[in-house]
Amino acid sequence: MKLLATFTFLIAIFAFCYGTALAQESDPVIVPVVYNAVVAIDAGCGCQQFTFSGDNLGDITTTRLSLGGYHLSPKSISNSTIVATAPRRNYITGSYLLQIVVNGGRHQTDFEITIGQQGPKGEPGPIGIQGIQGVKGDTGLKGDTGLTGAKF
Repeated sequence: MKLLATFTFLIAIFAFCYGTALAQESDPVIVPVVYNAVVAIDAGCGCQQFTFSGDNLGDITTTRLSLGGYHLSPKSISNSTIVATAPRRNYITGSYLLQIVVNGGRHQTDFEITIGQQGPKGEPGPIGIQGIQGVKGDTGLKGDTGLTGAKF
């Protein structure tokens, strides 16, 4: 069991993820999404350890990570969790660009994360464009026969 020092900072994730899908047309677009991130000191190496939680985060063989332009070393990666260390750099309080590249470099998403204090909430972004019409659903089951009405 790895010991983590008591220094734990909650990292705020700004999901202005302008995901870049670098996919071939036959390749489904799989955009990584991060919902939460925590940084702590890994007592084993004295370096910062990052834990990212989300969806479509890839796997240990095909996912690459960088934070503020520096490579993060993955310790474990699943579709919903990444644990990585920053072996030669300690990040101070501030905002950094987190890049997650999955599926052998075909899909990339960028997130801005803040370590330490978070600034005031920003203004809401513009309303997105309306999505395309969905496919027509199947016809429902026939309902029960209703009650007989009153006779006059």
